[in-house]
Amino acid sequence: MGAGEYEQAARFLPWRADLLEQAAIAAFDKQAYPDTVRLLEAARERGAISTQGALVLGEAHWQLGAQQQALETWETFTNGDQASAALFLRLSEAYQRLGQDSAVERTLIHGVDLFQNDVELRFSLALWWMSETPALARPELDAARSLDPKTDSRYAVAAAALNEALAVDDIAYQRVVCGRALAALGNWPLAERAFTRAAQANPNYAEAWAWLGEARQQNGSDLAWPALQRALTLAPTNAATLARAGLYWQRAGDSARALEAFTHAATLEPQSPTWQLALGEAYVQSGDLIAAYEHYRIAVALAPLDPEPWRALAVFCATNESYLRESGLPAALKAVSLAPDDWRNPDALGRVLLALGNAESARRMFVRAAELAPAEAAPQFHLGLLFFNAGDLAQARPHFEQAAALDPAGATGDAARRVLERYFP
Repeated sequence: MGAGEYEQAARFLPWRADLLEQAAIAAFDKQAYPDTVRLLEAARERGAISTQGALVLGEAHWQLGAQQQALETWETFTNGDQASAALFLRLSEAYQRLGQDSAVERTLIHGVDLFQNDVELRFSLALWWMSETPALARPELDAARSLDPKTDSRYAVAAAALNEALAVDDIAYQRVVCGRALAALGNWPLAERAFTRAAQANPNYAEAWAWLGEARQQNGSDLAWPALQRALTLAPTNAATLARAGLYWQRAGDSARALEAFTHAATLEPQSPTWQLALGEAYVQSGDLIAAYEHYRIAVALAPLDPEPWRALAVFCATNESYLRESGLPAALKAVSLAPDDWRNPDALGRVLLALGNAESARRMFVRAAELAPAEAAPQFHLGLLFFNAGDLAQARPHFEQAAALDPAGATGDAARRVLERYFP
């Protein structure tokens, strides 16, 4: 039934106030937010709004741009029978987006007090403390891990950062270390907060400013370059700081300035494969594939036992359909032999095999990658491409759909959606 049918049924069956909420949720699914608010307010007046309805009512206000009304709605429900862990998480996220730090902290602490066995609330509070006071993060991280039956790499990332940070009695350093972990976990808003607090604690800390510039660019801020300039002023010969500047210009589409920064970093640290890989990518962006190829080859020579340079060389060859047999295939096989359980390596080998026309072997590699990392979108997307190129649209479509679902805000998911919109209307 649609929203209209549920609403009409509610008129004929006034004792079924729950039908109003079902109508509202159907309206919300169709992005009819004014109707959603009207129907849920009517259900609320009858005392027939559920925990899901409370969450959706605030979300509808938020989507309509009535942010304060959304916050007040969610806050009202936090003290009633409709309170839920999901509501507290959404409310804390909203406060964070609005920069209301004290409200974020208050909301997460209140939520954990009410729902002590909720893994995501505990983990979210741990991440919050990592951006603020790392010493307070450990108990919440341990509590979340003890409640979670799954083996989740995010705990390892956060725990390793806390071990490193708390070994040093320097709050600015602690916040930078924790900020890097938050960035690795994909939480760039909290990472930016950690780096901001680190720079405030020590205004002469170049690494804090460099990472702050990175985080600001990731979050779409216009203040990214001023932070990087501050870092370069404080540490003009620091290779990592120069590389951050190179990444900034690379994302901005200025390949000349990116090359200049990466070349300077590589000159300062000629034995680092990282800067050679960065130069390879920068030369790809500038259109000089021959120069890019040489830097990828230098990177693998500098770190022959590290799978990352080998994988990068293989992906370069597959993406540009060049040097496939002489370098791409051997590099992909080497990456797999060095780290067979890293999904990225069979995925890269699959891409090389697909470019070489060996579709069946490529399929096996993509399936292996998907088995190793079922939450990753890339293997699904590549399986979709494999079937699509073979003209098997029926098999291609579910893989594209899964890739889009697994990566709703990322580049792979966006590419999958574009394929679906164009070829599977």
